[in-house]
Amino acid sequence: MSLEKHSLHQRLQEYCHCYSGTDPREELDRLSSFGITSDSLGDTEEVAIKLLGLMILYGLRESASLVELWRDPSGQTRLEVQATGNYRLPAPGARLVDKAFKVMRAITYLEGDKASEPLSLGLGGDSLSLEVGFEKSGDWEALRIRLPRV
Repeated sequence: MSLEKHSLHQRLQEYCHCYSGTDPREELDRLSSFGITSDSLGDTEEVAIKLLGLMILYGLRESASLVELWRDPSGQTRLEVQATGNYRLPAPGARLVDKAFKVMRAITYLEGDKASEPLSLGLGGDSLSLEVGFEKSGDWEALRIRLPRV
């Protein structure tokens, strides 16, 4: 008997639902500190999906308009939030950020240096509409998640 593996989109929704009762900032700090090893199985894809879900939950909790994940070829990463002010959170390492970019591109089917599209997430009985975009210029690339005002 084989187990059915849910799509990346479904798994993102499941992580959002699973972690909705936690402190997403605390979980993001843990991911930033321990990276892939924060998962007992060391599954990079699962940790990347969890990172994306926590970014969304943190942005919602802070009433942020935008959450951004940045990377450059030298391995530098940033996690920025635009809420009542603009601020930076500790960012995970380059390997995890690279995987998070790949996962979100697979969910949205976005390609190219500059692209965006709406993404709907079912959270419990509600639906949340996000705008997900990628932008690459020169030596940096950003994943941007625009959040609705809730």
